[in-house]
Amino acid sequence: MKFNYLLNNLVFCAVLYNIKAGFKAAYATSDKNTLCGDVNSRLPVVLVMNIAKSTNEFDYIASENNETVRYEAKCNFAFQTILIMPSKSEGTRVRQDLYEADSPSKRASKVIKTKEGEGSRVEIHLLNGDVITFVKSSPSDQYVRESGGESESDKAKERLATNRSLLWGVLIVLSGVFSIVVGAGTLYYLKKRRLESENLSGADVEV
Repeated sequence: MKFNYLLNNLVFCAVLYNIKAGFKAAYATSDKNTLCGDVNSRLPVVLVMNIAKSTNEFDYIASENNETVRYEAKCNFAFQTILIMPSKSEGTRVRQDLYEADSPSKRASKVIKTKEGEGSRVEIHLLNGDVITFVKSSPSDQYVRESGGESESDKAKERLATNRSLLWGVLIVLSGVFSIVVGAGTLYYLKKRRLESENLSGADVEV
């Protein structure tokens, strides 16, 4: 009886552990963005891309001649809103709101701006691993989102659906293994009880 009880508890704990691991995989974000803690606990920051210096919330990194500029959020922070204010040096006459995150996992960990001839490109790297790109070509002073087939939200939904399908497959396999183990444990217990009963019966007959 004790053997069967311990076996059932052991298998039950293993199933719970695998379920937890499966859900974690289904809803996980990019590993490189979890080094600073939980994505949901990061403080939202507004990034004004006219700023050319580091702050308490992010690092400003510029290459020689400012051909490439990087804004990297520090630990415990993430870019919620990204915008560009009017600037003669940037060739922008009106404010442009490039990006606004609608969930913690869609906040940005870094933003990279690269000059391309008379135009420029802005890449927004999200905490969930997606990258959104905006381009600006002369003579326009407005950034336009670059199309790349599927939208980032569609890709995220597809990944989530794939992970969920994988999770359900794992759960089905685990439930089958659980049934087999419990069945084997039950048979072992019944066989042991039968042998003990037969031994007791044999002892009574000899007496």
